[in-house]
Amino acid sequence: MSFLAARFHQWHEGPVKAIAAGEDRIATGGADGAVRVMTLAGDHVGTSQLDCPVNDVDISITGRIAIAAKDGSVRVFDPAVRRTYEVGDHDHWVMAVAWSDDGRWIASGSEDGTIGLWEPEGSGVRRVVLGRPVNSIDWSGDLIAAASGDSKVYLTDGDGTLRDILEGAGQMLWSVRISPDGSQVAWTGRDRHLRIAPVAGGRPVVVPAHSQQVWGVSWHPDGDRVMTASADSTVALWSADGAPIERVSLDSWARGAEMRGETLFVATETGDVAALDDDHLSPRRPPPVVLPVAPETCTHWDPQVLETARRRCEECPATEELRLCVTCGHVGCCESQLAHGTKHWLASGHPNTIPVGDAPFHWRWCYADDMYVKR
Repeated sequence: MSFLAARFHQWHEGPVKAIAAGEDRIATGGADGAVRVMTLAGDHVGTSQLDCPVNDVDISITGRIAIAAKDGSVRVFDPAVRRTYEVGDHDHWVMAVAWSDDGRWIASGSEDGTIGLWEPEGSGVRRVVLGRPVNSIDWSGDLIAAASGDSKVYLTDGDGTLRDILEGAGQMLWSVRISPDGSQVAWTGRDRHLRIAPVAGGRPVVVPAHSQQVWGVSWHPDGDRVMTASADSTVALWSADGAPIERVSLDSWARGAEMRGETLFVATETGDVAALDDDHLSPRRPPPVVLPVAPETCTHWDPQVLETARRRCEECPATEELRLCVTCGHVGCCESQLAHGTKHWLASGHPNTIPVGDAPFHWRWCYADDMYVKR
């Protein structure tokens, strides 16, 4: 397939950080704290406004929206009655949420290193300690998959019992999704690859997917296609075994993508949802992405600024997980927020950053080499 020009819906005032698709509607969550729900045709269904950024959303079989909030809460928005209520909380940001297939339970993943299991209409509560930040979570059947900041995917049973650990990624993971039939799991992250592995065990397919980090991965409901959304301003479509199908270019970063029927919905950094329709033409298969090999030693390290009294991102209100540009002293938030540190590098070319407020700092990062700087 190939796609017609995009229709735009559901504008947010800031980046759309999350997108989820149900059978007949789309939900989005934004840095502006808004959760918006629309039909697949783009008609408005409902809006919930939080007082903090929304990191993730998911739609249940009953049409309710689970919300991962930056204030540490897990919430539910019911568009049918225009009601939003809290069902659980964590000790740090909630980065991800996922409903169980029957819509009775919500799994949440947090920066505090735990998975929460919540029963919104009952008294069931369970907390699973992973000890690593959870950036993405998915639930299918009796399987929960959690993508972590330690570059691993943790597979657990529905009650949180650890089943397996999938390794191999070189850097932090941002997204994980289980295939509709529950047989495969796909994950992506900062190292720009797509990985697809059988749940039952076996070597993953590893595909160089994008020229920049990959924010999101999802499956078509038919299970025959995988979509990846990247900071290189493209969405790529792949077969279930990782073969390239098509690459769609956008005008801004793609934070996430979902397909329903033959319409591709994309959450964008500019605050809207692009809906691209199949034009029934045969696309030209894109050339493979060739990723450079990081050198053994970074040659860019030439610090001019190694400390700052500022404790706030220069582009947004973020006060945690800040990055200091050692060339000019710019302070920007990390990629788990609005990635203003990364955007500063793209605009200025200044390659190196360190954490703000971590004295002595315990890591140095080089954007140019896409690696931690060796001491």
